[in-house]
Amino acid sequence: MKAVGSYLRALREAGRIGRGALARELGTDDSQIERIEKGQIDTRGSLLFAFIHAVRGNAEHIMQLLLADAAGEEEGRALAEVWLAEARGDPAALDERRRRALSLIDDLLADPRALDQLLGYGDRLREELTAARCSRAGSPRQSPDG
Repeated sequence: MKAVGSYLRALREAGRIGRGALARELGTDDSQIERIEKGQIDTRGSLLFAFIHAVRGNAEHIMQLLLADAAGEEEGRALAEVWLAEARGDPAALDERRRRALSLIDDLLADPRALDQLLGYGDRLREELTAARCSRAGSPRQSPDG
């Protein structure tokens, strides 16, 4: 969570948004924002997404940082800087984004647990969608055994 917090803090500071002003906008207090930015707490999703939206961040970046086990404060800050450069139209930012994407792919391929985690999420989502469709249709969910 330190990488995520660092990413969010860098975007907040770049947008010249004070911690207190952000806390009021999100309906929380300064100390909660500070703990999120320091990676000290794993906050609820609605607050995290509101934070991302308020600082004009990218939810995909949060996912990248969470999936990269070795990601720390430096990686979070660097990703925020790339995002800000892209927003300014800096062509070097695109090269950095490509490099980071390739690095993430390498990390996923090198660590089967991370890849399984990513792929497992898709399997769970598919199972939940199937269950929801079956319950709406009123039919019992079929087991894989038939």
